[in-house]
Amino acid sequence: MALKAHSLIRLSAKFSLIINLLSCRRLRLHFWKPYHLLGRGIKVFLSIGAENNYNYDIPTAAYAEEFANYLWEHFLGGQHGLLGSATIDGNGIDFFIKHNTPDHVDDLAKKLTELREENNAKFYLSASPNCEYDNEPYLSPAIKNGRFDYIWVQFYNKQYKLCEYDEEYNDPVYLFRTWNTWSSDIPSNSVLFLGLSASDNAVLNGGYIKPEALKNDGLPTIKQASNYGGVMLWNRYYDVLNDPSYSE
Repeated sequence: MALKAHSLIRLSAKFSLIINLLSCRRLRLHFWKPYHLLGRGIKVFLSIGAENNYNYDIPTAAYAEEFANYLWEHFLGGQHGLLGSATIDGNGIDFFIKHNTPDHVDDLAKKLTELREENNAKFYLSASPNCEYDNEPYLSPAIKNGRFDYIWVQFYNKQYKLCEYDEEYNDPVYLFRTWNTWSSDIPSNSVLFLGLSASDNAVLNGGYIKPEALKNDGLPTIKQASNYGGVMLWNRYYDVLNDPSYSE
């Protein structure tokens, strides 16, 4: 099921996967800001992980299962009330994993999927991989095993130049080639999103496509994929500041 434009907010919770989240009461305050959007058709995803300069780990399969149970009890099932009356039931967990043991990331996603099925719950799992399909070492096993409902591929960051839109020459060849690989190889149950920088200032290393160029040169080809779900922007703040913005 595709998400409509402006129907997603991804909360970035840059905490270690090993710490005791019960001590992080501040998370409730951060969560409360978009909480009023729940129930209004806007999906709110709690993003776990962070860039690789943050220290976090899923060291074993047993730990992955324990952490999945923790997420279920304190965020998804709403049984223990870490977020007070808030819950992300009907919304989701996003995997923003930039370093880890790949098999244990898959173990975590697998266990969350099992909990969803066992409890007849309604929540989604998503992944935010780098755009190089054959060079995504952390999320690749879970993606290929069909663990994610949504995949927002990050087509930005100069270190992945071979799969980005060429800003200098307005050339989408690299982007199209990589997009076609993603759209043809991921499992059929996953919906694919084109992840872009919302402005020149949104990320340090490039990946910005002007809205007009995206509309005229990018989307006519991108949208041909049967599993196309939409465009993901990093992030909404910079999109509002940008002129013109994507939302216009």
